Amino acid sequence: MNPSPPSSSVDRGGPRWRRFARATALALAVCAPLAVWGPGCLLGGFEQVGNAPPTDNDAGTDAGSDADVEPTCERVLIPEPPDPSTESAGDQGFVVAFRTIDLGESPASNPIGFDLDRTCSCQGEGLSCTPLGGEPGLDINDPFREGVGCDLGGGVDNAANSIFSIVRLASNGDFGSSFYSQQIERGAWSILLRVSGYNNSLNDPKVRLDWFIASDFIPPPDPPPDPSIPPAPAWEGADRWSVQSDNVMGGDVNAPAYSDELAYVADGVLVGAVPSLPIRLGDPGAANGGSPDDMGATMELTLSGAFIVAELGFVPPSTDFVITKGRVAGRIGLKDVFRGIGSYRDSDQQPYCKDSPFYGTAKSQLCAAADMHLIPAGRTVPCDALSLGIAFTAVKVQAIMDVAEPSLPPAASCDPGEDPAEDCCLKPGETICPVASP
Repeated sequence: MNPSPPSSSVDRGGPRWRRFARATALALAVCAPLAVWGPGCLLGGFEQVGNAPPTDNDAGTDAGSDADVEPTCERVLIPEPPDPSTESAGDQGFVVAFRTIDLGESPASNPIGFDLDRTCSCQGEGLSCTPLGGEPGLDINDPFREGVGCDLGGGVDNAANSIFSIVRLASNGDFGSSFYSQQIERGAWSILLRVSGYNNSLNDPKVRLDWFIASDFIPPPDPPPDPSIPPAPAWEGADRWSVQSDNVMGGDVNAPAYSDELAYVADGVLVGAVPSLPIRLGDPGAANGGSPDDMGATMELTLSGAFIVAELGFVPPSTDFVITKGRVAGRIGLKDVFRGIGSYRDSDQQPYCKDSPFYGTAKSQLCAAADMHLIPAGRTVPCDALSLGIAFTAVKVQAIMDVAEPSLPPAASCDPGEDPAEDCCLKPGETICPVASP
C-alpha cells in the first residue's frame, strides 16, 4: 500500500460542526479533571466541521449558525472520516516511534496545525475570543486587524510558540526541535503510536489509536560491534521500546491510558482524537545521571482536545509503515501552560522560576498570545487557552516490549511563591491569581 498525499480538505459547513463543538465541550468538561482516560472519555468519531464563523449569538460554541457561509481563507482542516459503509473488520496493526519533532519555532513561514476555532482570524474574520490585556479600543470583530490573536495561513491556530520562547530564554541551547530530534535519534526518548484493528487499506472508518511516552530504547541482545559507542535505534523496523508506567493502566501495555477507539484512516491519513494528551519533551532520566550527550532541558505539557493526524506510507521494498507528515494539534489551558513552565528543568536540573530574568516580560507576552477558549464559548468571553501545533515524522518499530517507571523529577525547585505552576494570566477585574481548586 502506498497512500497518496491527501488533497486539501473542503469545508462543507452546517450542523455537524455544532454537534462536534458540543461534543468537544462536553468531553473536555467531563474528562478534564480525570488523571486516567478510559473508553468513556474518548473523543473518537469527531467529524470535520462547517465553515460558518463564530457569532456572539451562538450559545457556548465558537461556531456560527447552520447556514452556509463562505470561508474567508482556505482553511486547513482535519480530514473527514471515510464512508461508514467501508469494510472495517481489519485485524492488522503496527507501532511507530517519533523520529523527528518540530515545535514550530518559525510558525509564520511553516504553519503547523489546523483551524481549530473555525475562524480565519484577521483573514477576513474577527477573533474567536477576547484577548487578555488587549489594546484600548480593541475590536474583536475587525476582520483585518493585525497582531495578537491572528491566525497563521489557512486559519491555522498555533500560538504556543510563546511557551517555547519563554523556555528558550531559560535554556542554554539544549531546547528546541533540532536538539530533541537528535535525542530521539540516539534513543534517549520518543513518542509511540500504536494502531490496531486496521484493514490495511487507504480507508478504514474505525481503527484504534494508542499514544505512549517511550521510556527507553531497548538495545538488541547482541553486543554492539564497538562497546565504546552507546547502542542506538537502527530505525529499520526492528527497534524495541519500553513505555512509561503512567501511560498504561495496571502495568498492562494493552491497556493504554491515552487512546481513541474510534480513530479512522481516510485517503491514507490516520486521524485520532483524545481529550487529554501528555507531551513530554526530553528524557528526565538523562538529566538524572544519564549519558552527557542526552542531557538537556525537559518539560511536560498537557494538551486538551488533542488531534493526531498522520499521513501513512511505506519505504519500498519494505511494507513497514512510516509517517512522513504527522501533526499533533489542540489547546493548552492557561493553567496547564504555567504548570508546563513549572515542570521545566534545564540540563543542570534547575527550574525556571518567577524571579528568573525576563520572566515578567515573557509572561506578559504569553498571556497576550492566548487565542482560544479551552471549552468553546462566545467571542466576547476572554481567551483562556493557547493553540498548539507540533509536527513529527515516525518510523515503524517492532513492538512495545516493557513498562518502566518514569524517571523521578529533579529535586531542585523554586523558592516559595516563585513557582510558575502557581502563576496565572489575570483576567479583567482580577488583581491576584484565583485560589486553585484542590
